[in-house]
Amino acid sequence: MRLLLRKLITAFADWRRFVALLVALFIVRGLFELSILPPFEGWDEYQHIAFIQFYNENGREPVLGESLVPRSLYPELVRFPHPPFGAEQVRRIGALSYEQFWAAKEPPSVLPRARDLPLYQAQQPPLYYKLVAPFHTWLMDRGGILASVTGLRLLNILFGAAAVAIAAASIGRILKPGPHRYIVGLLIATQPLYLINCTRVANDALAVLLGTIATACLLNQNNRRWWPRMGVGGLALGGAILAKTNLLGLMPFVVFLFAWMAFTRRASWGRAAGGLAVVFVLTAGVTFSYFKGNLDRYGMMTPLQESLKNKTGGRGPGDLFRAIVELDWRRDFAARLFRQSLWRGGWSMLGLEEGSLAGVNRPIPKAFGALTTIAVVSALITTMRRKRRPHGVMAEPYGSVPLFVLCGGMTAALAYHALQSQMALKNVGTNAWYGAVVFPWLIALIYAGLMTLPWNRVATLSAAALLLTQVAAEIYGTCCLMPPAYYGGSWSDTVRNRIDSMHLEGMGAGATTPCAIIAALLACLGIAVWMREVRHSTATQPPTAEPRNDN
Repeated sequence: MRLLLRKLITAFADWRRFVALLVALFIVRGLFELSILPPFEGWDEYQHIAFIQFYNENGREPVLGESLVPRSLYPELVRFPHPPFGAEQVRRIGALSYEQFWAAKEPPSVLPRARDLPLYQAQQPPLYYKLVAPFHTWLMDRGGILASVTGLRLLNILFGAAAVAIAAASIGRILKPGPHRYIVGLLIATQPLYLINCTRVANDALAVLLGTIATACLLNQNNRRWWPRMGVGGLALGGAILAKTNLLGLMPFVVFLFAWMAFTRRASWGRAAGGLAVVFVLTAGVTFSYFKGNLDRYGMMTPLQESLKNKTGGRGPGDLFRAIVELDWRRDFAARLFRQSLWRGGWSMLGLEEGSLAGVNRPIPKAFGALTTIAVVSALITTMRRKRRPHGVMAEPYGSVPLFVLCGGMTAALAYHALQSQMALKNVGTNAWYGAVVFPWLIALIYAGLMTLPWNRVATLSAAALLLTQVAAEIYGTCCLMPPAYYGGSWSDTVRNRIDSMHLEGMGAGATTPCAIIAALLACLGIAVWMREVRHSTATQPPTAEPRNDN
């Protein structure tokens, strides 16, 4: 048995096999989450389904401020319970919240004079909805809305798994050979919020996949394949923006990256300028029709609800400046995103500080916050040092600089969204998962920062502690917080029956434990491979190593 296990660990030490292991771990974790999540819990999931249904019924995209949720969906919306924010919207047609649904003596029905529901997710670009529309129709014909929600969620998990594979392969090239890429891959494949962002019917998963393809193509250039990579990167970036406009936050990184390549002599200035031109031309070509249509119809390129409300309200640069001053950046932006960046449960907005075990669980987010803060600050300080030293886990000197710009550009995009929200609603509605596309590279940056800590063992243990906090957060959130919030109690026969009634046969409560066990085994195998690489790295390290600097 021990020999078989050793052979298995050795086999998965091959990087390509290890990436396949990460993909399998992500998919099984996705099934674990789906076995608990009821339909319509995924934030405003019903609105995204309504976009698809509207497109199928009318043969055109919905218009923000004009189009309505198709009434053909009303019976299906009423058939299932809704989270608090969703219930506030659909109560007008007869739907109930979780508490009301499980307490009701009879199943709810559509009200005789059900009011119209505005289709506010018409603010989204159309690529995802047009892509999945035939699949939605096929699923609806065979199993109704429950089959559609399940099938589209599974498709999005596959999009997320593909993004994990591409991100891991990319990060495997920007880090030095050795144990580093293995633990970073594990951290990516077990990041709870990255997965939750893909376990719902929405355009996020496709946007993350296309944005990951674009980022990987541009970060990992090969002189022999320079122009093909520029082409794929430009097309993928355009597609990502057509999937979700917050991917415009990648544009500062794209501009900086080509200047950085020329400055560091990875490419001539002429080659860098040509590459940037190719990316911009292709991105503009893919998105031109969409942006022109928005300008003609709304007078703006990206018609988000908040932006449109600000425009119709006559709010301009002066109001934007006042919002900059009024916004509590520490509490309503930085602290908000930070609290959400580990785990958050749907439009119920479940947080790790909740539940009967909150006192026991509270150290998890605190440990995560402490580790990530120390890591990012350490990485930033090390990067800013002028004295040339060995560059630690990064394959190239100052390799963390583009990662800082990548994450900083997306943070700036989220800050702009927060300002628009503050102007329109006097409240910030910006969430951490809006920046999910940069999560893999943020994790690589955090790990590089941990590796700047003194003493190898402390750095390795810190990375292991970060992995442990992610796993603990997911188990606690999914198993301890979700069932009481969605089904009215902790695990019992009653709750299991309620879970099964919200899922297709075989995908409810009966799948939770098997998926958790399989995910645990895959994670343990991944950890064993990482520890093997750590031991091999230590064994081959020269006796007198130079001082480490990881950026």
